[in-house]
Amino acid sequence: MATPAGNDAGGYEDLDPAWATNGFIYFTRLSVFNEGSCVNWTETMRVNPSTGVVREWDRSDVAAEQPDAAPDNRLVVFHEWWWDAGCNFGDRIAVANADGSNIRGVTPMTVNQEWSSDPAFSPDGRRIAFVRGDYIYTVDVSGRGLRRLVAGSAPNWQPRLR
Repeated sequence: MATPAGNDAGGYEDLDPAWATNGFIYFTRLSVFNEGSCVNWTETMRVNPSTGVVREWDRSDVAAEQPDAAPDNRLVVFHEWWWDAGCNFGDRIAVANADGSNIRGVTPMTVNQEWSSDPAFSPDGRRIAFVRGDYIYTVDVSGRGLRRLVAGSAPNWQPRLR
């Protein structure tokens, strides 16, 4: 199944698919308006594979990308960012309810600092791993307990082997 193509100035590119245990797939839709500039836009979308219905998920007025659903499907974590006219950027890792409501940061919004990306829920849904700069961090879903762990990229939690 392919997601429908858009017809904005540069079109759409769909990235970062993440299966949720409720059967939905969350993904990033990049709207390419002016490649290489700071006006490209991302939003989080949700598709129901059984019906093929695709809809915008996030309710923010900043860009949202790289979604990951919590194991219990109550929350979705994502990277939220914005650019201003001078290409200064701000970003944070945020969570929202599964329907896209009640967006709240789990890391503070930073301006012109190292980019945060690739958020992923822990198997129990209580912590989030993400990348900032060249390091992997974890933080509680509440936003407390930020810890820098190790140099690396693209964190992906795995269940503990027994």
